[in-house]
Amino acid sequence: TLFPYTTLFRSPSISEEVPTFASKNKKIVTISKKGKITAKAVGTTYVTATIENGKSTKCQVIVVSK
Repeated sequence: TLFPYTTLFRSPSISEEVPTFASKNKKIVTISKKGKITAKAVGTTYVTATIENGKSTKCQVIVVSK
């Protein structure tokens, strides 16, 4: 059983740009267009958020079993 965990990325309030999201390993987590992360398997991966001007940030995601 995977530990149920959901988070959302939010764009800064000073920016009207909408971020796009990507998971480095979709076998571990997937991420929706709105930033909702869904665990698929135990492991560690990264999620990246990129805004239209090319700036991006990444976050390490660790999925553990319950």
